[in-house]
Amino acid sequence: MRQSRLASTLFAGLLAATSMLHSTPIHAQETGLSGFLHRAGAAVSQTATAVTHSQSAPQRVDPAGATTDGPYFRPTNPSHGGRFAGLFTNFRPGLTSWPRAALTFTRFGTQLPCWTVTARIWQSATIHTDEVFDICNSPITATDALGNTATVDLGQGLQLANMLLPAQNLEGATHAPSAPTRGTGPNPPLQLFSVPVTGPTADAFNVQYRQMLLRLSWASHFVNPDSPSINSTIGKLLWTAGFDPNGNMDRHAP
Repeated sequence: MRQSRLASTLFAGLLAATSMLHSTPIHAQETGLSGFLHRAGAAVSQTATAVTHSQSAPQRVDPAGATTDGPYFRPTNPSHGGRFAGLFTNFRPGLTSWPRAALTFTRFGTQLPCWTVTARIWQSATIHTDEVFDICNSPITATDALGNTATVDLGQGLQLANMLLPAQNLEGATHAPSAPTRGTGPNPPLQLFSVPVTGPTADAFNVQYRQMLLRLSWASHFVNPDSPSINSTIGKLLWTAGFDPNGNMDRHAP
């Protein structure tokens, strides 16, 4: 009975992905079958997660997560922001496989609107620097060439965040072999951002994690802010290295 329910729910997720394909503008980088598979995979993955975590009492999760006001990128060390902000601005597809950045979350939780991150930024296979900053679930603003400022639409932001989760290291594009285990580099894991999360707060955690990934990708220009989209074929490398268990505020919550 449970297998039948899982199969029917996954099929519903696939139908949802098909509906999204027809109702959402597709960026040039996500056209055709590739674009559909990104969307279908994200929808089916989310549906399966909902099934596996709702066998007892379903969680009520705010899709916006825990939010706050102010800047979404708040540098700590160095205080002026270092290299991570705009790291991929001048990235040259096909001509280089550097820089790269591995993200370690050192303070995080479902109810924390700001997570602390250490980014290990690789300039080459042997040279790297570490930067520490807070990334916050606050509005993303963008400024155009005329100085006009606009806030990124929440729906568009969530769509981009969902596209990040299935992103993989494509060795032919990145010129970087996949590391056998997830770590700080210089080589990335095959799955750049997808990490297993279990427990009663898994759904809420994944919501907040997606919000943070979106803002990390936006701040570094892993996502193209001029035409917000995900393009995994041009060789940019940003990935989640891991989570410091001592920084898990959900475990320390009363």
